[in-house]
Amino acid sequence: LNEDEIDQHLNKQSIDEDNTVSINILNKDRKPAHSFSIGETMIIEASWKKLDVIESVGVNIFKRSGEHISGHNTRFDDSLKNVNNLNSVSIEYKLNISPGSYFVFSEVFKREGHAYSQKFDGPSFVVRSTETPTWSGLLDLPHVWKR
Repeated sequence: LNEDEIDQHLNKQSIDEDNTVSINILNKDRKPAHSFSIGETMIIEASWKKLDVIESVGVNIFKRSGEHISGHNTRFDDSLKNVNNLNSVSIEYKLNISPGSYFVFSEVFKREGHAYSQKFDGPSFVVRSTETPTWSGLLDLPHVWKR
């Protein structure tokens, strides 16, 4: 499905000028974690050394098999549009996704299209199932049944 897209990303060289950007996966208690149950909270934290100008931060989640699960950028979030004076941001997810292995692809932009850092095969994590999910597919979309 997204095999060509993920191959393009993984074949690119990661960029990180002077190792300025650090990406960490945390649990709901903000402790490092790399294994989660379906429905648990995961936090992805991006932090960086002093940079001149930061336009935005992007975080993407890919399944190891190639599916692009989700992608978010502070550029499109009204509550966090100005990251220029910060040295870290985090994004919190409720992991209503199928069991499997995943990785984070992150970017910190000087300006749109120009990155300080692009980590194409960033930190990885596993989602495990402690019981049979009540849904099928890659993710459990919020939904409401009606009659």
